[in-house]
Amino acid sequence: MDQQIDKIHREDQKAVGIFRVNLLVLGILSSALSLSTNTNAISTSSFLNAHTAIGVLALLGSSVVAAMAYTSSKFEMGIDPSRVESAANGEWSRKDFFEKLNEEYSGWVNHNNSVHEFNAQAITWAMAFAICGVILFSGGVLVGALQVRGQGLSYAMLIGELAVSLVLGLLVFYSDSIFERLEP
Repeated sequence: MDQQIDKIHREDQKAVGIFRVNLLVLGILSSALSLSTNTNAISTSSFLNAHTAIGVLALLGSSVVAAMAYTSSKFEMGIDPSRVESAANGEWSRKDFFEKLNEEYSGWVNHNNSVHEFNAQAITWAMAFAICGVILFSGGVLVGALQVRGQGLSYAMLIGELAVSLVLGLLVFYSDSIFERLEP
């Protein structure tokens, strides 16, 4: 159980790290947009396109999933201290105490395992959404810089960005299998 709890704590740290990076990126992006609206040198309307909108939504989705992974990590640490105290005071026989401990132990391990499985999936989704968001937002910036918003090139780029995001997302989801095959 100690190893499970340690692993859940590490997953929480990863989720918080993803959340912080996403907030940093979103903060920088909103600051850049705010600064660009105050200058006449750049037309900000070109940068407000489907690419950047979907990219921002993906980054927000990544942040929400990372926050869910962090906040849902309720784990079982073992026996309730009051039961240990009751056993020490002679309210339980030694045999009854250990039988109860044995019964509950598998439940704790199973619960912690389900928390770990949820966290692993949530962190994987958060990473995939973050990668997708960065790719789409970068495409949106390129569309804005080239001033091709609403043109065929913009739509072709959006399809390409979504395809690249899908491929990279699949690589993230299947990274364990991929690395198992690559290792000798």
